Amino acid sequence: VIQNLSDKRFHITPVDEIELDKIISSFKNKYSAGYDEVPMPIIKNIKHLLVKPLAHVINSSFVSGIFPNRLKISKIKTIFKKGNTTDPSNYRPLSILPTFSKIYERVMYIRLIEFLENNNKFDDEQHGFRSGRSVITAGIEFVESTLDAIDRGDHAVGIFMDLSKAFDSVCHSSLIGVLNSLGISGIVLEWFVSYLKDRNQYVEISYIDKDSQIRSVKSQIKTIKYGVPQGSILGPILFLCYINGLPKSVSSINSRMFLYADDSNLLVSHKSLNEIQNVSNLNLISILNYFSSKNLLLNPDKTNFISFRTRQNRNDVVPSIEVLDTQIKQVDQTKFLGLIVDKNLTWDNHIQHIEKKISSGLFALYTLSKYCELDTLKMVYYSHIQSHISFGVVLYGATSDKNLQKILILQKKAIRIMLKLHHQESVRHLFSNLGILTIYGLYILETVLVVKKVNDTLPKLGASHNYLTRNRNQLAAPHINLKITSKKPEVAGIKFYNSLPEHILKIDSFLLFKKTVKQYLISKSLYSFD
Repeated sequence: VIQNLSDKRFHITPVDEIELDKIISSFKNKYSAGYDEVPMPIIKNIKHLLVKPLAHVINSSFVSGIFPNRLKISKIKTIFKKGNTTDPSNYRPLSILPTFSKIYERVMYIRLIEFLENNNKFDDEQHGFRSGRSVITAGIEFVESTLDAIDRGDHAVGIFMDLSKAFDSVCHSSLIGVLNSLGISGIVLEWFVSYLKDRNQYVEISYIDKDSQIRSVKSQIKTIKYGVPQGSILGPILFLCYINGLPKSVSSINSRMFLYADDSNLLVSHKSLNEIQNVSNLNLISILNYFSSKNLLLNPDKTNFISFRTRQNRNDVVPSIEVLDTQIKQVDQTKFLGLIVDKNLTWDNHIQHIEKKISSGLFALYTLSKYCELDTLKMVYYSHIQSHISFGVVLYGATSDKNLQKILILQKKAIRIMLKLHHQESVRHLFSNLGILTIYGLYILETVLVVKKVNDTLPKLGASHNYLTRNRNQLAAPHINLKITSKKPEVAGIKFYNSLPEHILKIDSFLLFKKTVKQYLISKSLYSFD
């Protein structure tokens, strides 16, 4: 699907049988079914019979600007969380759309996201649901900007905003107006109008009767008047379009927003705390007005701020930041994009959070070790232990060595459980035998990959000095004033990058570089950075 970049209007291209076959094959084999009661595996099994007529029907939908009404009915299943089973608030709603609806949406999504990305329609501050971006890239930019401010000698305040039911509050007419302003018009815009309007949902609850048979009861079908469809493929990208332009509502001086979908965060920095207070309050008024124009509600009770500082900075003056005549609470730590960030960026609280997650994984590993082979146990390790260690390690890996050792000790326990070893038996050589990276190896790998992605934009040692030929692939270390700034992933990454063997530094392919560095670090079984 190739869009004409010289034309800033969105033109839909038809789907053919080959593309549709690939799209159907890309879906996971989930047996849950929506209103149509057709699970994806059935469609996959007969796709050779379906692709031709289905391509025709989908293309007809695009040409006519009509999304089928039967595909706009959501089935809502309830998932019990905890607490009183008779309290509806203790259940999480799970929206299941008709399977054919997902195929229609995926075809449109591929075309829409290509148009939006190729024409730079999104705010650069937005990291949600975009290729090459993630909660981690948003986190890296926030932390690095904070550390840069501190390194300059500025005060830095992070404001973490909470929106109430943002995806469910989208005004359809306003969204259509935004899509039109982004270059989506004519029959394609009519298709999106049809996609959004006259949506319905019903609740289905399953239970086991007295004869041990699974039964279900369904509610009446109700119309949905607001929001993007939950559980949909187009919903998240439509929400990004809806809040496009949010960063432009704040002052560009000493302020910057960091977004992951509806997760909105603001960083304000200045040498004067009074200036930070004034700029923050003015920005929040602008942001609040923007949200109000979009039918979005900021929750002041769940919005907070952190005044970032070094441990040596004993300044206890607290800026007064308000929203909706309510003073925002200052906190020492907060949940930020799945990470627990604290005022000194020590990551101590996040380490405790990870330890609890790993401990649960160790219990599962120990229980299964009595019945399962090593290959199965390794799968459990990766899914229930390493997944928690890997998430955000590029940021929290800059914590103290004492904290990293806590994680390493738990990794050692996991190795001993998998191999049924005595609790005092050395396992250092077994990390490499099992192909598992230690916490130190994981941190080095992730920071080095951050640097590799922007390698071409970083100055080389040989560019400004007459260095030996063997150093020509090394990168120049950036100047920093404070030790805390060495926690920046880019700064740490350059240090580790330059310590890699020359033959690895010469690798141009990112995927080959990643694979080679990973194998190199596995072979080292690192217990420290020394």
